[in-house]
Amino acid sequence: MRRPNWKIVVISLIIVALGVGVTWRYQTVNAGSNQSIQEKRVYVNREYQTPALKFSFNRPTIKHQGNLVKVRVLFTIDQQTKLAYGDRPANLAFWENVRLEVPYGLSAIAHVVGINQQPVHLNQIKLGEQQLFQMSFQTTVTNWQRAQSVPRIIFMVPQKQSLVKYELFLNQELG
Repeated sequence: MRRPNWKIVVISLIIVALGVGVTWRYQTVNAGSNQSIQEKRVYVNREYQTPALKFSFNRPTIKHQGNLVKVRVLFTIDQQTKLAYGDRPANLAFWENVRLEVPYGLSAIAHVVGINQQPVHLNQIKLGEQQLFQMSFQTTVTNWQRAQSVPRIIFMVPQKQSLVKYELFLNQELG
């Protein structure tokens, strides 16, 4: 009867130890995560209100330029308090939770400018004051065409123990 090769035994023990370690770490990281996500559909030119803010999406446009699809929308927001945007407490940077979502494709982050077309800085965000911004997104035509359902702009609004995912579905015939 042959004795097991000690190298194989050591490698097997290392693989088992790594598997146990990864499983333990996964359980530890996700143990406190009980956030639920509630989805709500929103429509153009309607104001939506939560306890912490009011917002609306206005005048979305979709333009095809070469191999890019560019989406623009005016966004009005009135924040009453700082929220945990980007999973950071007391954050005013709402654009960290805004995306262009192309189902079964790549998402795009928002490029936010003021009405004067200048980039927005955190010190320009005012609590308790309605402000107007322009959000722009771009993606490739290939990614846009790959969508298996309607692309949408999503705005994730943090609440106490949950997130509300507001979805503005983009009619592909806009542009």
